[in-house]
Amino acid sequence: MTALLLPAEEWTDASPAATFALFGAGTGAGWVFDAVCDRVTAGAVVRMGAPLGGPVADVVEIIGRITEARPPSSASGYGHAAGRGGRIEIVHDQPWRGRIKLRFDADRGGTRIRLFAELDEAGLEWLMRRRGLPAGRGSSPNRSARLPPPPTVPGPRPLRTRTRWAPGM
Repeated sequence: MTALLLPAEEWTDASPAATFALFGAGTGAGWVFDAVCDRVTAGAVVRMGAPLGGPVADVVEIIGRITEARPPSSASGYGHAAGRGGRIEIVHDQPWRGRIKLRFDADRGGTRIRLFAELDEAGLEWLMRRRGLPAGRGSSPNRSARLPPPPTVPGPRPLRTRTRWAPGM
């Protein structure tokens, strides 16, 4: 139920294994790597402080669980045989429901780090209200800026009953 996919990409001269090892240690190497968790394994709780940007340096705390953690392999070879990149996937429920996917791929002697954050309509509205912008259906003057209504599923009609009131009851 993704309404919006937010991608970001960075490059570092550190190896994929060294870069992957920074996640969760709270090292202060940017908001992604400032995440805190006991261990980088599926099921572990993770806390991240994501910057909202804009004129106010505002940070929102994201709390979730790691659903996938695969360190980069160090197989030797060329191309895809040179080893798989690492990946971390986090599903979070606070402050909104979403998913963050991190990819760690060998690139130019270092690591290309790609982040994909999925944001649903409720999360987008929460962020807009937090920034003081109009949010919710019908709040935008630009009709094309609004998300379409959710699809309706046909189902049984509700029962209609009539109640008659008799005098003296």
